[in-house]
Amino acid sequence: MEYSITASDIAKRIGCDRQDIYSSASYALLIKKEYYVEITDRPLSWKKDIDLLTEYDNVRKKFLRRCGK
Repeated sequence: MEYSITASDIAKRIGCDRQDIYSSASYALLIKKEYYVEITDRPLSWKKDIDLLTEYDNVRKKFLRRCGK
């Protein structure tokens, strides 16, 4: 199992189009009736993911207040 690989690398290794990789990752579709791609982690961006980061920070602060820190 590879833990860090690009869509282009996957497409070359199994002989398919990059679009097949993106479809598999987005919709859990099988590629060549054998493979599927799963996104396990993605980097966060302050500009793109500010809502998620704000929610995380609010929950973190609540935990710290409840623990007396």
